[in-house]
Amino acid sequence: MSEQTENTAEQLREELTSKQLATDGDRDALVARLRATQEQDKDTAPKASPAPVPALNPEERKSRALELLKKKLARANKFGGEQTAVEALERQIARIEKFGLDLDTGLARELGLGKGPQSTRAGGNRVPHGRGKARKRSSKRTSKH
Repeated sequence: MSEQTENTAEQLREELTSKQLATDGDRDALVARLRATQEQDKDTAPKASPAPVPALNPEERKSRALELLKKKLARANKFGGEQTAVEALERQIARIEKFGLDLDTGLARELGLGKGPQSTRAGGNRVPHGRGKARKRSSKRTSKH
């Protein structure tokens, strides 16, 4: 809210325009209008819950996955994506056409159909701070001096 009081009337009008709200009135009216919409957003945000994904049969999951991958492939070809990325998408399409969509993949997670793979970055495979490669590098630097 303090950000709005520091903005110029023109900046406030741009923000109101982006939210498709009226831009007439003096600066105080613009600030009041923005604050009112923020209060409405706060009131409605917690109540809104994501719509439950209906249970899909394997063929429906497969078609959704193929649709998404074909869009990605078209974008990669259109905008000159790296050849390795294009080939990876083509392999992924061929695999899904043959075997269907595995719900433990990142693609299933992206589609909102599965839990996807677990990230190893946040897991226990990390080297504790002060050990490992970082320590070896620092010892090499000190030996050069």
